Amino acid sequence: MAVVDTSTPPPERPRGEGRRGRGASNGAPTAARGQRSSMRLDLQGLRALAVGLVVLNHAFEWPAGGFVGVDIFFVISGFLMTSVLHREFERNGRIRFLAFYRRRIRRLIPASVAVLAATVIGAWAVFSSGRFVSTVWDAIASLFFVSNWRYAAEATDYFAQGAQTSPLQHYWSLSLEEQYYLVWPLAILLIALLVGRTQRPRVFAALITLAITVALFFVSLHLTQSDIGTAYFITPARLWELSVGATVALCMPWFSKLPMALRPFIALVALAGMITASVITPADQGFPAPWAALAVLSTAAFIAFPWQPKRTWLNPLDNPFLSYVGDISYSLYLWHFPALILVTELARGTPSHDTPIPALESIALSLVLAALSYRFIEEPVRHSSWLEPSKKARRKPRSSVSRSRSIAVMAVSATAIVAVVAAVIVDSGARNTGTEAAPTATGGAQAQDGALTAIKAELTKAVGAKEWPELSPTMDSVVSHYSHDQSAIDCSGPEYPGVDKCTWGSPDAKLSMAIVGDSTSVAYIAMVRAMAENSNGQLKVTSLGMFGCPFVDIATATGAKNLERACPGHKIQAIETIAALKPDILFITNTYFPFSAVGGGVITPEEYETGMKPYLDQVAPNVGKVVFLPPPPVEKEIKECYSPRVAPADCMTTVPALWVERGKVEERLARSVDGSWIDTRVLFCVKSSCPAFSGGMPIKFDLVHMTDEYSRHIAPAVREILVTRGMLPAGESTSTDAPTADDAAPAALKAELTEALGAKSWPETTPAIDSPENSVRSAEFDACASPIYPGIDKCSWGSADAPVTIAVVGDSTSVGYLPLLRSLVDASNGRLRITAFGMYGCPFIPISLDVGNAAYKAACPTRKDMAIEEIGRMKPSFVFVSNLTGPINTLDGGLLTVAQYRAGLDEYLKKLAPNTGKVVVFAAPPEDKDIRECYTPRSEPSACVTRVPSRWKELSAADKAVATSVGGVWVDTRPLFCVGDNCPAFAAGIPMKFDQTHITENWSRHIAPAAAALLAAAGVDLNG
Repeated sequence: MAVVDTSTPPPERPRGEGRRGRGASNGAPTAARGQRSSMRLDLQGLRALAVGLVVLNHAFEWPAGGFVGVDIFFVISGFLMTSVLHREFERNGRIRFLAFYRRRIRRLIPASVAVLAATVIGAWAVFSSGRFVSTVWDAIASLFFVSNWRYAAEATDYFAQGAQTSPLQHYWSLSLEEQYYLVWPLAILLIALLVGRTQRPRVFAALITLAITVALFFVSLHLTQSDIGTAYFITPARLWELSVGATVALCMPWFSKLPMALRPFIALVALAGMITASVITPADQGFPAPWAALAVLSTAAFIAFPWQPKRTWLNPLDNPFLSYVGDISYSLYLWHFPALILVTELARGTPSHDTPIPALESIALSLVLAALSYRFIEEPVRHSSWLEPSKKARRKPRSSVSRSRSIAVMAVSATAIVAVVAAVIVDSGARNTGTEAAPTATGGAQAQDGALTAIKAELTKAVGAKEWPELSPTMDSVVSHYSHDQSAIDCSGPEYPGVDKCTWGSPDAKLSMAIVGDSTSVAYIAMVRAMAENSNGQLKVTSLGMFGCPFVDIATATGAKNLERACPGHKIQAIETIAALKPDILFITNTYFPFSAVGGGVITPEEYETGMKPYLDQVAPNVGKVVFLPPPPVEKEIKECYSPRVAPADCMTTVPALWVERGKVEERLARSVDGSWIDTRVLFCVKSSCPAFSGGMPIKFDLVHMTDEYSRHIAPAVREILVTRGMLPAGESTSTDAPTADDAAPAALKAELTEALGAKSWPETTPAIDSPENSVRSAEFDACASPIYPGIDKCSWGSADAPVTIAVVGDSTSVGYLPLLRSLVDASNGRLRITAFGMYGCPFIPISLDVGNAAYKAACPTRKDMAIEEIGRMKPSFVFVSNLTGPINTLDGGLLTVAQYRAGLDEYLKKLAPNTGKVVVFAAPPEDKDIRECYTPRSEPSACVTRVPSRWKELSAADKAVATSVGGVWVDTRPLFCVGDNCPAFAAGIPMKFDQTHITENWSRHIAPAAAALLAAAGVDLNG
């Protein structure tokens, strides 16, 4: 929420005047007194009114429309800047742009930077790490005057002030005005030159500016109607307000002809208009256009007809007190919002938190800081010769006091820069620590039987927690910035990418599911996807939901016009897709939070029931079973209630009456089509108490939506419910962790990985983790992976008479596994022999890729042809295939898609399959964090924990499908690197990778026994 007084400062007072601008003590007429008499003191009072409205609105949400204070400031800024620049052009025939910008910098930058520095330091002391990092980026955006676009891009809700509101959010208008200052002076010059040869140049200049203003108003009107949240911040939607002030400035000669006797009445009516606007202007519709017009036009009228020259007690804005508040209004605005946010945060967990006391304290503090800032930063710098040309500076020798002030100002600026830079250094550690904390032992790997019991035990423990535990991801990261998996987001927007891209699990699965609904259904995608991907190929699921689009036959309002327009068509498309897919289970998930119809009020449970029946009638005949899957109960907003200084009980949600009522409606609807309604309170609550976390992870990331981590975590429990109700067969795998073999080696490795995930400091490793260059391949393996192949004899290991032979193909990933396979050869007593055909930068698919190195690109096609030919001659027992899963471009510059990869792999494996006993696709290690970038001795190991990315899962699904189609197997290697989806950077005193992608030779050898167990479990018999 933000408003900033960035307008041109009031005319400078003579040095001899007192703070309130009194004349010289002897009363003699002076030039100074003449200058004072020409000042617009009422504009200082207008500034005071504007900043007062904003401060009160932010502190007490009263008056409700007090945010129009920013619109008042915009009009003042446009008026004063245009007056100054046009007057200069009329007087001199030119505009001195450099002088104008020097004045702007002296006026705005020092106080702004001082507040940024203080706020960043305060955020470091008070906020959690995630929120501090977000504040740092806000400060950087503010420093470069682009914060309004940052907030628009992040879909910030100006009016949703809460516990996670940025203390620098109010800088958006400073950014917007600075953007205006870059454009409008040039526009004034162009207009002046354009009309300069006319007989009445000012008239034509005013008419042109008026036309520009009207056009900009209609632009704002369109932008507001399209996306009101974005329109609040972006420059094109606000320019008309500044342009109104510019138009008034050019029309002042005609306005001045109005009789003096009428001006007080106009001023009072205009003042009443501004006060009325602060009371009645709505925040949720038609703002900034057309609703800002009341405040804008009232301000314009007040400025156009000044109550001059005589001060009178009838003018409520022209008095010494308001003049002084107007003087400090810029500093007051800069300080008031950081003071409010930081003081309120410090009050968290204290008896005064929910009282007006923190707001009153913040106002008092901001007044003091504003007065000091005005006295010791704004005024000294504004009156200094800083940035003036050297000759001008020499004509005004500075006193030692002035020099000291300038030095102080520069020190403040330097402190600000140092603070921001230091904070940015913290970014990577804070951000990574926030998302990669160690998982708990429970994870999501509960077996089907007892999964609900385990969930209940975890929830019961969370309900009784007295302090926040370590969570993965951390609560700090969740409340500062969180989003669903990108693939789920892609499938849930206005433009549906297609069933193929939004279906997970085996294409040949015997059972199918689909899920439809609004954004709460999107939160369940991770759950149903985990069920499908861990069903041993028995289950697949398709997502058909869309953000802001409840699956009900009612046109619903979302506030986002693009979603509202796309929603009806999306629901029709979903119904048609369901008819085509005929899933065994159709999940319907809509929000239980109140939502409204387009052009109407909140939809009642009865209206919801009526609107759902037509859709059920259409989908029920085409599905095996309709299952209503309610979202979590809604009450506490985690972004507002959470703070490290409060107890978890402060974020405890209770089940609201609306949730219960909506549940009864959906239960009736389910019975009407022989479907089922799942009471999901067992997944989120103990009786009526629903904690903010459970099982070592946050449950929701905002008021409504579940985290992907918790969604995956409850997959076994939901499957247990479905099995109990006869909708899924019993006996299939329900684990959401990677499978492990029943062998001592995998168990020991998992223990090592679990210990590493819980490490708080970096251990000594071999090789040293800070020396990745010491972890590259041995010369024998490196030579075999180069463009010039040294020959089969030099790239084979093991007895020539071994009964079991393995050929290894692929890119650098396959090379990384050679030490593993060599260890198995050495331990086989002559029963195993391997031959390496892989090459760096050469994935085993018939597609030319852009690997950067010309020699490798040229040699790759030949190497793959040679490998296929030699395998046809050798006829090995197994062919091991391993390719990278990270993003890589084809030679035409496009990203290699999953579909392209799958088709290419299918072509090559069909060539290999007839010449080998079995094709084994050995999954690559998940790649995410680059140890060379994330590691510092000062960071915790959690900063380098890799999270299994969605692309790894997508390509692995393709690997599995293709391998199965040729009678081969796909080996899930996550147990060799991860616990669940969390993969540490080291384990057992060994670095796992030496860059983002490639495993160290030491780790490759270390995991050989566990890998052998995985292969045996997959039916790969290396014993012959």
